[in-house]
Amino acid sequence: METQDYLHLYSIFIAVTFLIGITNLIYNIRINRKTSYINTITSSRIKWIGKLRESISKFCGLTLHWVKGTVLKGSPQEQNLLEEIDLLRVLIELQLNRKDPKDNEIISLVREIPTLTDPKNKGTLEKRIAKLVEKSQDVLKIEWNRAKAESKEGDLEDKRMKIIDLLIAFSAFLFGMFIMFLIMKIL
Repeated sequence: METQDYLHLYSIFIAVTFLIGITNLIYNIRINRKTSYINTITSSRIKWIGKLRESISKFCGLTLHWVKGTVLKGSPQEQNLLEEIDLLRVLIELQLNRKDPKDNEIISLVREIPTLTDPKNKGTLEKRIAKLVEKSQDVLKIEWNRAKAESKEGDLEDKRMKIIDLLIAFSAFLFGMFIMFLIMKIL
């Protein structure tokens, strides 16, 4: 082979290396954006789980506190307690999806519990609160598992990225084969 042939092969090698470098840069930018998006969603989901858990526990605790009669009827303290219970009830409803059957069970219980605050209904109230806690635990466990799966596997809905990953891996394989072919030709 002549010097010009080597220079020509060297130029091709540099051009192909440059193209692979650009492809790699684009790929890494996309992966970083995807990772950032997944981290944001997972973090938000975990915060939501904590907030819902806290809202439900306060709602149940304050409702039982009010029914036990430790606050004087008609006092400003009772009024504040009732306002906080109502606020928590609405907050819980807003944190749930009314179209999801499991969430709907919780919403129904949260709406029913304030109607059972008469001392005659104490047994029923305690059973409903226990059921609310149980249903909430189920929903929170499902959401926790989803957050863990997302953090391990990425966006569970995005199959496009898998196809792009395969195409990039295949193009890298073809480039490797091309380089091997050139090296064999030179030798």
